[in-house]
Amino acid sequence: KKGLDGEAEALRKMGKGIYAARDLAQGEMLTAENVCWKSPADGITAAKWDSVLGKTARVDIPEGTALTWEDLGGVICLGGLEKCRSLLRS
Repeated sequence: KKGLDGEAEALRKMGKGIYAARDLAQGEMLTAENVCWKSPADGITAAKWDSVLGKTARVDIPEGTALTWEDLGGVICLGGLEKCRSLLRS
């Protein structure tokens, strides 16, 4: 479906993006405790939540900043998939 002219800005304002819930240090792993989703849908959309958790901050990210893929590095969680999932849920 193609949106109507002017609809994109309204959807961005009403949509949710992923933001730093507190100051994040370079190299810090992203968890449900240090990132959150809120409006507007700037940066990475909330639909990508599971893809963001477990990644690391490539740079220092101030609290309240909308995350972008350029801000994120690879996954640092070691010890198998189940261990990683349990760490991300805690």
